Amino acid sequence: MTFLIGLLAGVCIACQSAINARLRLHLGFAFLTSFVSFVVGLIFLVGLSLGLGSPLWFDKATLSAAP
Repeated sequence: MTFLIGLLAGVCIACQSAINARLRLHLGFAFLTSFVSFVVGLIFLVGLSLGLGSPLWFDKATLSAAP
């Protein structure tokens, strides 16, 4: 199972660089391309966090226990 997750991660990285290159050609600016990429990633991770029922923030006890 670990092998399949690693394989899927490698495929996703290759796809992301191809998508970013095409997005760069479409938008025309590298900064705007990176901004769009980060916003889409943020929306995906917030949705995933909400879908799994995980909190989007840390409570004070967790933060105070960190070194």
